[in-house]
Amino acid sequence: IHGRCAHLVIHGHLAAHLMVHMRVLRRLWSRVLAVVGAEPAMPRLRLHAETASRMLTCLDPHVNILRGTVAAFAAAAGGASSVTVLPFDHADG
Repeated sequence: IHGRCAHLVIHGHLAAHLMVHMRVLRRLWSRVLAVVGAEPAMPRLRLHAETASRMLTCLDPHVNILRGTVAAFAAAAGGASSVTVLPFDHADG
């Protein structure tokens, strides 16, 4: 672990679950670092969140704007280092 930085990508479609998973991953990572005796100066866990294409609908693509907004907020509240929000018309192809 020394000299390396963990980078995880999380795909989520439920905002509450996404936020909880990210917080749990951060706590788990800090426990792993504590158990292996990593230095406190070790880089933090970088979490990248990306909205899932399965949460988008092609029948009413403008609803996807709201879904993407909620998912982006959940990722930010969960502590994501970076977020990718798929375009609202992604389901159309």
